[in-house]
Amino acid sequence: ASQDKLFATERLAEQASSAGVQLKRVSYSSLVGVAASAGDLAKAQSWLVDCVASEKRPAVHALNQVLRLAERDGNPLVAELCFDAAIRAGTKPNVATCRILVRIAARSGNLEGAEKFLTRCSDHGVQPDVRTLASLCRATALRRDYQSAERWLREAENKGLKPGVRMFEYVISAAAQGGNLAKSKQLLEEVINRGWVPYTITFGTIIASAKNSSDQLIAESCFEQGLRSGIVPNLAIMNRLVSAAAYSADLQSAERWFARMRDYGLQPDSESFAGLVQAAATSGDLAMAEYWYDEAVKHGAQPDETVNANIMQAAEQLGDTEAAERWFQVACQRQAALSSSFVQRLLSILVDRGDEAGAMRWLQRARDVDIAVDASTLQGVFVQFMRTGDFAASERWLEYAMKSSMEPNEFIYSHVINIAAKNNDWQSAEKWYRKALQANHT
Repeated sequence: ASQDKLFATERLAEQASSAGVQLKRVSYSSLVGVAASAGDLAKAQSWLVDCVASEKRPAVHALNQVLRLAERDGNPLVAELCFDAAIRAGTKPNVATCRILVRIAARSGNLEGAEKFLTRCSDHGVQPDVRTLASLCRATALRRDYQSAERWLREAENKGLKPGVRMFEYVISAAAQGGNLAKSKQLLEEVINRGWVPYTITFGTIIASAKNSSDQLIAESCFEQGLRSGIVPNLAIMNRLVSAAAYSADLQSAERWFARMRDYGLQPDSESFAGLVQAAATSGDLAMAEYWYDEAVKHGAQPDETVNANIMQAAEQLGDTEAAERWFQVACQRQAALSSSFVQRLLSILVDRGDEAGAMRWLQRARDVDIAVDASTLQGVFVQFMRTGDFAASERWLEYAMKSSMEPNEFIYSHVINIAAKNNDWQSAEKWYRKALQANHT
């Protein structure tokens, strides 16, 4: 129906133009509105431009309709062009204009452009509302730039606006993910002192960001504050508390949080037991790591490759090679039943942890016991190198594969070439491209 209305309206406009009738400003606004209702950005933009070309000032609501379509389509260029044209023709922006422009730029990652729109609208006497500043706060928070995010939060307060819990949550999460849990705790206390109940996910973010013992204490303190303020713990948060303790090699705390799950009526899952195994392994208690692994199986949980890798690493660090080998065999047999390769996952886990030597060692052990390994087994390793951009390591593993009769496949060659290009090492990229062609890979 909208498309039919757009077609009929355009026909009327064409007939009027053919009869020498000059369209009025309100007519152009109607045309833009009909095109907007039909969701046709190109037509809406065209009528807005025609309005300007006929030396008429577009109505601000017509401009905003075009901007909303540009936002929907993720087209900041069209938004800016239409805004510039309308301003030159004398259109006065309003709060909605400012909000939409800032949001479009912020969502496209152009924070400088967002601030520029804010300034330009301010030059026309438009003061941003809290939703506009929240867009800037969220965009900077997503970059983990908690200082800039807090600046927008405080600016909202200075303008007499009410930012609310959501805007605080942006800054709290950015600070936590940026490694400043003390700042997160400070802002969380500010939220609670204002009588607000923080979002449960906020505590999950803080806890998940705890990577050492001091962070763990802050995370636990924040959780206790949350309980007092009225949050209801869920399994995801409790699992994160167990994992935070595991990062700190604090088995006692991990077991304490595991026990408290049942106090809240929660049933542990595979992730809960995995956290306990990791806590025991990182604290060097192989016996408890094996105990919690067995408990996981008894309760129907399915320990994943990371759990097995944790136990193997713990055994190696304690010098118990026999136990490490035993767990390696168990994991390989279990994964064979699941039609997947534990060796491939293990190599990826170890490389991700920076233990390249350990990955090489276990790969050789797999070959020694006649476990089938080929180029596909190494693919996870090259995915990790792509993530870190480590070309030297990727080249080292590629050469190792060639020397070990594991003929590199197209996936591996492509990753090495891309990593070289990512490092602007075009000579190496071309070298491996030629070798890939010689190996009949395209």
